[in-house]
Amino acid sequence: MAAKNHIKNPQDPAGVLKLQMKYERALLKRFNEIEKYITKAVVQQDCFGLSNEITVMQAPLPAFREFNFTTNTQKVTAFIEWLNKLINEELLYLAVGGDIGNVNEFWGNVYIMEAYKKGTNDIRFDLRQQGVYDFKDIDAVFNNPIHLERVGTVFLRNFEQLKAITNDMSKLISSVLAEGLMVGDNPRVIANTLLEVIEKKGLGNIDLIDKLGRFMPSKRRAEILARTEIIRAHIEGAVAECERMGYKEGMIFAEYIAGYDDRVCDKCASMHHEIYKLDEIRNLIPVHPQCRCTFVPIVK
Repeated sequence: MAAKNHIKNPQDPAGVLKLQMKYERALLKRFNEIEKYITKAVVQQDCFGLSNEITVMQAPLPAFREFNFTTNTQKVTAFIEWLNKLINEELLYLAVGGDIGNVNEFWGNVYIMEAYKKGTNDIRFDLRQQGVYDFKDIDAVFNNPIHLERVGTVFLRNFEQLKAITNDMSKLISSVLAEGLMVGDNPRVIANTLLEVIEKKGLGNIDLIDKLGRFMPSKRRAEILARTEIIRAHIEGAVAECERMGYKEGMIFAEYIAGYDDRVCDKCASMHHEIYKLDEIRNLIPVHPQCRCTFVPIVK
């Protein structure tokens, strides 16, 4: 009779779906705030001086008609500087008292760490079912240099991926804004066009560019990031724990477990129940953005 393992739901083999949704909601909430500020800046604050209406708002919005410069280039430059500052404060801001650039204090780490710890606990459970016990306290486990290094790696990757999304978003907003100012669009049209860069729905592809070569909205990319990086952290935690327990090459193997339903891709389905080395599985999963796959250990 096969040993039990942590797999409870074939549609969510890693058991991290709820955590993925939590991280996704937290990211989208911050994107929503940025959208609100953009609309207020362009329409209510009339930051480009395009309207006759006067409605003065408060910081962190720009002052009334603050970007009403002579040239469109100056307007776009000033707006993007304000937007990037807003992104740093609302989306990329770190923990209270933290400094921008100290990735270890990024607010999103709490979700990544939870996934990493779950991977560690899941692998310990699976190994116990095969007669392998480690009685070290879990807090002591995470102070091990192996875990400290791996946690730092997944923190950095998650932050850099999100930063890449916001950088691309700023560049596209800059281009869209320049075009809107050039053709003389009114403030509300410009605001709605800028929001499409962040918000536009209906692109279900997992790639950053859809099949028609169109740019994928930033919020969609953020959703994909949340789901993908949670899985990656889960796998890293599991593999690192095997390494911490002293398993060397050839002592433990990984049985690939794919999501078992009609949504699983052909590539992942073809690897279901295949056996890999630990280093191979670390570099294999996630196979693609939004991958749901995981593994269970096989002790030799």
